[in-house]
This record gives sequence, C-alpha cells and structure tokens, in this order.
Amino acid sequence: MTVSLDILAAVYYFSKMLAHMDGEIEDEEIQVLFDFFTTFREMDNAVLRKISELAEDLDDDKAMALIDSLDDDGKKQVGELFLNVISADGLIDSKEEALFNLLKETCNLPASVDDSHAIREADDAIVPAFLVVNYNGVGTMQQSEHEDWSTLGDELASWIRAKRVEVVRFTSPLNALSEKLNLLGRHLVFMIARSHEDMTVGDNMPATILYGAGVPLYGNIVFALETDEDYEIEGFRTLGLFNEAMRAINEAVDGLIQLPDVVLGTGEEDAE
Repeated sequence: MTVSLDILAAVYYFSKMLAHMDGEIEDEEIQVLFDFFTTFREMDNAVLRKISELAEDLDDDKAMALIDSLDDDGKKQVGELFLNVISADGLIDSKEEALFNLLKETCNLPASVDDSHAIREADDAIVPAFLVVNYNGVGTMQQSEHEDWSTLGDELASWIRAKRVEVVRFTSPLNALSEKLNLLGRHLVFMIARSHEDMTVGDNMPATILYGAGVPLYGNIVFALETDEDYEIEGFRTLGLFNEAMRAINEAVDGLIQLPDVVLGTGEEDAE
C-alpha cells in the first residue's frame, strides 16, 4: 500500500503525541513507529526528516482529516499502530486511553483488539510478576524489579531451583494462549531448567501439555512474557493481566494448577 507523505506526517503527528502522554518517548515506541513507516515505503533519513517537517505544519483537525481519508485497510493499520505505541511500555494510562479513543472515534479507526484486554489502567500496575508452577502443580506469584537478563535470569533460575533456564516459546498451545490474551508486541513463554541434572524431581504435567509434543517435561517452571522484537523476558506489569493469564493457562491445562488467590502477592514464596 502506498500513502502520501502528508498522511504519514499526520500519523507521526499523533504517534508522537500519544508517546508523550506518559512522559518521555521510549525506544520501544520509536521502534514501533519506524516499523510501521517501513511497511508503506522505503525509509531513509531524508524521508523521515521530510515527514517530521510536514508534521510541524499540522494541527489536530488537519491531521485527523488526513488519517480519516485512508481506506479501511489503512485505518486498521493506523489503529493498530496507535494502540502499539501506547502499550509499548506494557501499560496504558487514562490519558493515553482518552486520546486513543478520540482518534478511534473521529478518524473511524476500527478496534484491532478487544479493548477490555488492551486498555489497562495505571492504578493496576504492579512490580513485574511471574507465575511459578512446581511439578506438583502448585502455582505461586513471584515478582522482580530486575530487567537486565544477567540479573533476572539468575533470579528466575533460583525460583525453580536451577542453575540456568531455557525458554520454551511458540508451541501451538502457547501461541493460542498469546492470541487469547491479546499480548501486544509480546508472547507467552515458560522457562525450565536448562540442564537435566538441575531439574527437580517429577513430571510437570502443565508444562508437558503446553509443550504439546507428547514429550514429558520435568521439574518446576516459570511463566513470563517475551517481546516479539528483541526476545526480552518480562513479567506481567498489571495485576489484571497476571490474573487473566493465570486463569487462561489453567484452563488450557484442564485445571491442573493450584493457583494463588487472585490478589497482589508478596513475591516471596519459593517453588517447592
């Protein structure tokens, strides 16, 4: 699909506004915008500069009119872009939601995902949470403020009593759960001990089911999110999404997990 630079400038105009709603523009938000532009035309610094210059001459009404002139497919892509921009940090606050809904209504942008899953209020934010499930099927919430893998990886390993972990991703059952949870820019994964020597005793039936290959997996596991772009491991950043994911995971394994209460946990429990 080919669009004019004026329309791309309008998209840039509101993308920048949305990204600024919760403070400084993050690298993830810039990457989302750049990825969008490259789907429409070849991008280089000169074109990006021109788009930025054109955006400076726009106001809200002009920018909305340009976006509203897109065809249905273009509007769908722009709606998804705006939603991805405001959710790039894993959290959508009330100001971002208000502007997003205004653009959706004024520019006739179709909702790309179920809003009840996508819009998560700032007061629902928690220290990133992970679901640990031991081989007996007991689930616990663990939380960590660490983001760097050199630290977070060791912490995750300690929760399942392993020296190192490996990531299980993109199995059919996990993909189905990621789609059900509407994980924008992320997908559901779980981690197991990398070495068989480190595994705690016992067949972990939830892990075996979600691996989906008829091969039994052993020991404790920990569920997390992983970014689509950079494959970075993250916790669930809102309590609502954590609870929703717990329920969806347990439903997928026929209720084999004894889940913690659907409340904010302390993060101090260890897997058995």
